[in-house]
This record gives sequence, C-alpha cells and structure tokens, in this order.
Amino acid sequence: MILWVLASCGDSGGAEGSGSESGTTDTSTGTGTTADVPTTTEPTTGDPCPMLPETVDTDMDFGPGCVRMYRTNIVDGATLTLVAGTTVHVDAGGFLHAGPANDNSALVIEGTEAEPVQFRSAAEAPQAGDWQCVRIGNGSSASRIVHARFEHGGQACDAIGSRPETTLDIHAPAEAFSFNEVRASASHGVILGDNALIRGFEANTFADNARASLRVAPAALLRVPGGQVFVDADDVVEVEGTFDAIEEPGTWSAQTVPYRLLGYVQVSSDGDVTVEAGTVVQLDGSSLEVFAGKLHVAGTEAAPVLFTSAQDGPQAGDWGCVVYTSVGAPPQIEHAIFEYAGNGQGCTGAEHTAALAGPATMELTGVTFRELAAAAIHSNDACNPAWCDNTFEGVDPLFDCVDPPMCP
Repeated sequence: MILWVLASCGDSGGAEGSGSESGTTDTSTGTGTTADVPTTTEPTTGDPCPMLPETVDTDMDFGPGCVRMYRTNIVDGATLTLVAGTTVHVDAGGFLHAGPANDNSALVIEGTEAEPVQFRSAAEAPQAGDWQCVRIGNGSSASRIVHARFEHGGQACDAIGSRPETTLDIHAPAEAFSFNEVRASASHGVILGDNALIRGFEANTFADNARASLRVAPAALLRVPGGQVFVDADDVVEVEGTFDAIEEPGTWSAQTVPYRLLGYVQVSSDGDVTVEAGTVVQLDGSSLEVFAGKLHVAGTEAAPVLFTSAQDGPQAGDWGCVVYTSVGAPPQIEHAIFEYAGNGQGCTGAEHTAALAGPATMELTGVTFRELAAAAIHSNDACNPAWCDNTFEGVDPLFDCVDPPMCP
C-alpha cells in the first residue's frame, strides 16, 4: 500500500517530504520505497497539493489534507482510499472512475462527521457542472463512501460512453453510501443503476440539484430506506422504468418527497414488496404492474399511500393503472388513494381503462378512487361486492367486470 500524507489546506508547510526543486513531492511508502507525485497549487491558500495519478493500479491511501484531481481511473483490483479530512479539488471536466473495465477495483472514502471528505470544484468561483462525476463500475462491490460532501459536479461524464449526467453514478452493490451530502449538481445528484444493490444507503442529504437528486433503477429501489434528507421541497426520486424490475423482497420506503415513475415499472415473480404508509407515487403516463409477484399497499388512515399524476396540472387519464397479473396470493391494498388514472397505457396488453386491475380476490380496505378517466376497478372475473365498501368520488362506472355489483 502507498500512503500519501497531504498538505493541510491552509497550512503553508506543504506536504510531508516536500521541498524538491523539481516541483514534485517525494513521499515515503514506509517500506523503503519512494515515489514522485506531481504538485499543483491549492486554489485559495497557495499550498502545494499533490495530483491524483491518472491511473491507480496499486492500493493507495491519500490524506488528510488537500489533493487535486483531473481524470483518475482505479483499475486492476486496486483500492484508492481517501481518509477523513481530505479535500479533493477537481479540475474542470474531471472525473474519478472505480472499475472502468468492470473489475473489482474500489474507491473507499472514510470521512467522519467532524472531518468529512470533500469533493470541490477547483475553480475560484465554483458553479454547478464545473466537473463531471464519481463513477462506481459494476464490479466495484468493495467501494464504500461515508461522510463525504460532493459539490458542483453533474457535467455529462466521460468516464463511460453513455455520458451520464450526474455527480455520482453507482452501478455496483457497494458496501455503503451513507451520511453524505450531494449539492449543486448541474443535473442529478446520484444515479443508482440496476446492479446498485447497496448494502447501506443511510441518511444522505440532497440540495440544490438541477434535476431529481436521486434517480433509481427499479431493481435498486428497495435499497433506498427512509430517512434520506431532501432540502428542496420540489425534489423527487425518479424511478427509471426500463427492462429490469423490482426482483426482491423488501420495503418501498416513504420519503419526504414523491417517487416519480418514468415509464412502465414492474414487480416480478421474485418481488415481495410492501409500500410504506405515506408513500407518494407519481406516474408519468404508464402503469405499475405486479406480475406473479406481491405488492402490499400498507397505508394507514392518517398516512395513505397516494398513486397520482406526475403532471404539474394533473387531469383524469394522465396515467394507466396499478395492475396485478398471474398473482398467487390475494393482493392487499390498505388505505390508498388512486387519482388521475385510466388512460390504459401499460395496463396489460389489452390496455384496460381503469385505475386498478386484478383478480376478484383483491382485498381493498379504506381505498379512495377519484378524478379518473374510466372505471375505478377492472377484473376479468366477477367483481367482488365487498369493493363497494370503499370511496368513489365522481367515478362512473365504478367497475369494469363480469356482472358488476350494484353498490348502495
């Protein structure tokens, strides 16, 4: 392991071992080996800051103090560790990429509450989008980011050909992403890909990001517990409807901001999902399908689960339906509100125009249907007369099924 002891920001003494006339810092590894690290200038104090190498292919520790970075790739199973109290000044267009070839290299950031690791723009007058991203590739499962602060990233990131627009782009089942702050991104704050089944995603703070602070693949959705902090009231958690699905048991946790489903989202046969009371789900036009899986909507009278439109000026028919197909157990929906649904898009191949579709065994308790473009409930079976015990506000017809019951 190579350990760099960096210059403290604001400490004119420079890095340990500095003083070389060649403009490099000679730092002992502690094992009798030395290495030359180019220096640059800390932007506000004039202190020397070593430059992160372009390629990290052996284990290296940096900090505490300041370091500068342009474009660094961590490869060949190496681990780059940034310790508490390290400040990384990122040059314009810079990025940090662990596992560019999907190997098991890792980025470990071990800040503390008192001494976080900070990623900042190297510009004298920082702005959103000054630098690109920190990317954790698919194989970097040993990566761990705790007590770090990221500011002014979010420029389209050249770390990978798809050029994601986000400050952090995570695609591995990392050990942790917890107690971090992501602010002032020119786009998203964090993207969690379909393999980002993070083992600890705890108490992160998001603020002043130009687009949704958190964008999550359906497969990673249940790895985002409640307790995340969204400073901006108009923020959302985007769930990107693609070809993957929610494929594991767990809780769809309530946040202080809504979830926004982009396109068709599915709970698959391995999914056993409980939607927590108070969760708000906005749909942008399509449907949420439970296919051979389980989705228990567990609202309460005080904190119902809301399925609603993602539009700024919502209207009846803005989205499709919540649909249960090929389910084994009776679906349970407790204290939920369905509004502005009924366009049929994604509501099975038949595009049923209803807010809720499923078998006659669905158990509905304290559910409200309102502002719909079509029926409240569709079933290929005979409708359950017990469904009449729910609330229907201006809905006509109530049911689309064989021999619909006449509700009092």
